[in-house]
Amino acid sequence: MLLQKKSVMIKKVKIDKCYSCLKKCSHRFCIYDSLLKSRDGDAEEGLVFSGSRVHEINDILPVKKIIDNITEEYNILNTPLLQKTI
Repeated sequence: MLLQKKSVMIKKVKIDKCYSCLKKCSHRFCIYDSLLKSRDGDAEEGLVFSGSRVHEINDILPVKKIIDNITEEYNILNTPLLQKTI
């Protein structure tokens, strides 16, 4: 079912099961279900967050790879430079 509100089409989501994850829930949208869909890779039906620098993202990497990259960059920047002996 589609609803029109302020000239924007809004898809009404059917909620199959309530998980009671929020104290005050409107039951118009299930954030828990949407997060689970995102976790499973469904970016169309899931809930996906991005920041103001999203345009800088070139790859979507697993968390382990991101941490490995950060650790590697840190180690490179904190390795003492070889000093020439005179």
